[in-house]
Amino acid sequence: WPAKFRDQLQGGIPRRYLAIDIETSGFKAGEDVVTEIGHVLVEDGNVLDKASTLLDWTNHPIVKPGWLRERLVRVGNAMADYSLDGINAYHITFDSMQERGLPPEQVFQQYISLIEKFKDSDFYIVGHNHTQFDENMLRDNIVGFKFGKDFDFGQNVFDTNAMERAIQFFEAEDLKALPAASETPRGYFYRMTFTKMRDRQKTQSKLRYCMDKYELRELCKDEQSCLHSAEFDAFVCHLLMQRWHKMDQDSDVPPPSALPPVEAPVRERKTRSPLPSVLTRYRGQRNR
Repeated sequence: WPAKFRDQLQGGIPRRYLAIDIETSGFKAGEDVVTEIGHVLVEDGNVLDKASTLLDWTNHPIVKPGWLRERLVRVGNAMADYSLDGINAYHITFDSMQERGLPPEQVFQQYISLIEKFKDSDFYIVGHNHTQFDENMLRDNIVGFKFGKDFDFGQNVFDTNAMERAIQFFEAEDLKALPAASETPRGYFYRMTFTKMRDRQKTQSKLRYCMDKYELRELCKDEQSCLHSAEFDAFVCHLLMQRWHKMDQDSDVPPPSALPPVEAPVRERKTRSPLPSVLTRYRGQRNR
């Protein structure tokens, strides 16, 4: 990365960030609901806080119980294929949501306040494909159910899915992975999410693939959460950030600042004025 672009990212791989992940009833924007939100708060590479919370939609006046049960069963069946040795797959059931979940408006307001607190600071909002999926699903739920007028992660975002894609572009010596002269990190990671490699070579960037590539399984086995719980996946994003930071520090290859910049369309979202930033603990939230 050119020096100017690295400067926007705290000199390389950010060390202060809030890693966010969500679980949902499916992948249809405007139809499915967010079922769990988890986070890991990190400063100087150290975990300060991590937690996750279930959202209870079982008694919501708009969400029909029969539809919700069917969607959760479908997601659970799909998750059964994602178990790893020593790490169980995780899925939310109608009963667990009813027993341990909190009202959606309460959880959304908590995380709106938390994200607003950090997104306009020098902390980055980190996630795996979160600028393309998580942000849109959260916005659709928050705006659609009238829990807020708008939602976004702000400009300081770091997408671990797009980062892994960019790494594979560099490994293939494909210069499309170079940031454009005027690109922000948000614009760059959004672009890398959709950019195709030359000769139509395929990239692999799923979280499970990244765990194996960077040998993260052993670091995850002590976690009480399971694969594809929101807190676990946010924690894996944190481990990826740690691994990439070490690789960056150990590398003796100079940044490609001498190479010509790659011009590309930059798509950015406008941010809104911050809401009151209050982080509150609620009964039913798993904290460690």
